[in-house]
Amino acid sequence: MAPGTDRGVTVERVIPGGPAARAGLKEGDAILRLEKTRVEAPADLQAAVAGHRPGETIRLVVRRDDSRQRIKVALGAFGIWEGESEEPVRERLRRLLEGRFPHSEDS
Repeated sequence: MAPGTDRGVTVERVIPGGPAARAGLKEGDAILRLEKTRVEAPADLQAAVAGHRPGETIRLVVRRDDSRQRIKVALGAFGIWEGESEEPVRERLRRLLEGRFPHSEDS
């Protein structure tokens, strides 16, 4: 890839039936932007997603093969099970972004 070219974050797995699959994301796509935020590393993507709530629709710019595409994704509630509050999930994400993600739920 030429210097100065957006590299993005490569989609390694798409869960069938999940928000990414429903939006049309495919394994191998490179996410370059989430809304106005440039995505160059997984932490960029995680931080940008953390600024949005489940159910919101976000806009991505992805590179697929040699073209760029705009894709809208309705965010799911990652890690939230029926009856669970969002707060434990937000705390786990905050710890992950700070590099303090526990190895178990008891930590």
